[in-house]
Amino acid sequence: GLSVVKDLLLGASGSLLLIALAMLIGRRELPFALEPTMLAQASALTEMLLLMAVASMLGVVHWIVSTFVPWGVEIAIPVVLGLAYLALRIYGRTPWRRIDSGILGGLVSRVFANKITRKGTGLLLCLASLASLGFGCSSVTAQPRGGQTARAVSRTVTILVPGVTGTALREIEGGRSVWGTGKNLLFPRDNGYSFALPFATSSGSQPPRLVAGPVMDSVRLLFFRKEIYGKILDSLVTAGWQLGNLDGPGPGDTLFAFSYDWRRDNVLSAALLAHQLEALRQARGIERLKVNLICQSNGGYICRYFAKYGAATRGEAQAGRSGPPANIEIDRIVLVGTANGGSLRILRELDRGRSYVPLVGRDIRPEVLFTFPSLYQDLPAYRGDLFVNARGDDLPIDLWDATNWAERGWSIFAPKAEKRANQRPDLFADRAQRLAFLSSALDSAQQLQRLLRQDAPNFSNPRYYLIQNAFDPTPDRAVVTRRRRRAELFFTGDRWVDRNQYLSARSRAPGDGHASLDSQNWLSPQEQAAVVGDSFFVPGGHFEMILEPATLRRLVEILEDR
Repeated sequence: GLSVVKDLLLGASGSLLLIALAMLIGRRELPFALEPTMLAQASALTEMLLLMAVASMLGVVHWIVSTFVPWGVEIAIPVVLGLAYLALRIYGRTPWRRIDSGILGGLVSRVFANKITRKGTGLLLCLASLASLGFGCSSVTAQPRGGQTARAVSRTVTILVPGVTGTALREIEGGRSVWGTGKNLLFPRDNGYSFALPFATSSGSQPPRLVAGPVMDSVRLLFFRKEIYGKILDSLVTAGWQLGNLDGPGPGDTLFAFSYDWRRDNVLSAALLAHQLEALRQARGIERLKVNLICQSNGGYICRYFAKYGAATRGEAQAGRSGPPANIEIDRIVLVGTANGGSLRILRELDRGRSYVPLVGRDIRPEVLFTFPSLYQDLPAYRGDLFVNARGDDLPIDLWDATNWAERGWSIFAPKAEKRANQRPDLFADRAQRLAFLSSALDSAQQLQRLLRQDAPNFSNPRYYLIQNAFDPTPDRAVVTRRRRRAELFFTGDRWVDRNQYLSARSRAPGDGHASLDSQNWLSPQEQAAVVGDSFFVPGGHFEMILEPATLRRLVEILEDR
């Protein structure tokens, strides 16, 4: 009896621990979630049958092993098999994706072990497992999204413009993925240096090493699946749009995901969007192409600049010699979680770096993020009083002055980051060049924000729709304290700030966790006049809000004029 209780507790605790980890990483995505395109063909019952199948079979194997081998070997076998499985999934090309779902069942295999499977139950479970596994595998088949529509209806061409990190990055030579797969969240353990943007590349004196791949519909890491933009695409395909590719559009394609290098200047990305839409118009052989733009996060800067200035450079826009292409009509711009006035969270990431998987994830060091011009364009421009001291008093620090970064040891100028950067002059040059790059990047970012904030003479006057979140505490001011030879920055979410009620209140504002509501509403007067109706508020964090069913329904309603 004690043995059975022990097995049940071990199995249950292991299973709950894994589910908790899956929810932490995937934010409400269950570890046995199916591919989005499979959902129309397989029920939740089928998925549970698959889970039970592998769980019961592994339980029987566990019982056999535990009967004939010593206790130490019994423990070692699943550990070795687990490590082998991890190696196969990370480095191999195994097609057995559904085994990912079953691995969760393997953790509860002890429930089926020992006493529970001794009295003939094991044989019955094996037979049931084989039957359900066969049924499940025969009924679950992945189908491509492209070229499929739920019903044949006429739709306006719609472009999804993703945010930072929403597009895969691949090496031009060899095509190796640097960003965009589940494996890239863990490997290579290179501190993110493989997708740093060397200063010579940013200036155009050195050819790029990486190229943008497809927009990410989801990422899969072992048996965890994280939806990215697949749900938006699926919902629009179900509503009647036909998914295509801007690099080779079909005659009936009406839905496209815009792929761009999110590290680079957003003005360059807006020009790329203009060129691709013009190419689409020419491929259709029509005089004027009507489009809708769905913009998430950083995509808002690209779409707003395109609607005001088209493919113009900053100089042309400042001189008034610009405007959207005459033969491209922008009907609607839907801004989903866009930080139109910037985000203080970007300063935190530039200063500390980023990891997308807790504890074991691949670190992206601050010196790598320092090389991305697009990030400076998302720094907060909607307010000037961004810094307070440990007492909550305002500090007159100019965020847009590069010398303040160097003197206070922020980002690449922090002692540890600078030491690492000095070892890679091919990527990060020397200190003087870093300071010159930062000064230029900050100046360009300010120019972009000024252009977006002011009215444009040739504005195309599309209809604007806002999908926002104002329910999450969002960094609004940074607390600056002198520690470890540098002026350290603390933000909402840091324990030291959150424990101080006054500092916490001074440093946060309502928003989506990334952009405050004030930033989300930071539009030019002509854009504010173009907003249709009230903002549509949904729960969920800055990114997760695009996965909310309410968001997906609202998008279809907007595009269908309902």
